[in-house]
Amino acid sequence: MTDNIASLAAAVATARNVLADARFHLEDAVSSMSPQSHQTVIASSIVVHLLGRVVAAQRQLDELQAPRTLPHSNELKDESANGSLD
Repeated sequence: MTDNIASLAAAVATARNVLADARFHLEDAVSSMSPQSHQTVIASSIVVHLLGRVVAAQRQLDELQAPRTLPHSNELKDESANGSLD
């Protein structure tokens, strides 16, 4: 069970790094567009791709951080008796 927690923590850390990287590149691309006030800007395919990366990275992080239901204590006893607990 400790291995599961450690692997989840590592996956969350990786997902946070991926999200930070995607956000950095998106912000860089958007800031280089520098539109003047009241000017219409059309996003390039690169900006749309970067936005998709941010959304995908955020979804991955959200899934990893979603609350998980823990097994009931009886289920833990059963798994422990069968030797299936990590």
